[in-house]
Amino acid sequence: MNPQVEKALEIMQYGDLAVWLYKVVKTQCLLSRRESKFAPAEKLSLDELMPSHQEAALAAAKPWPITPEEIVLRGEYRDHLQ
Repeated sequence: MNPQVEKALEIMQYGDLAVWLYKVVKTQCLLSRRESKFAPAEKLSLDELMPSHQEAALAAAKPWPITPEEIVLRGEYRDHLQ
């Protein structure tokens, strides 16, 4: 058996993993509740920051009818066909 797997099984047998995981989660919860002096005055949700469907459609539209990559590819195709 893989030595790393054996080590993981050994850790799980003694419950050290559960204790470690509990400490990590507890610390993260406490830190998330603590306010930082650098924290913004209000929290914004990601939904508010996402563009609307119209803005996303405008961003996805090509700014010009043919891209530089398409120009190069068309030139290579033309040369290949000649």
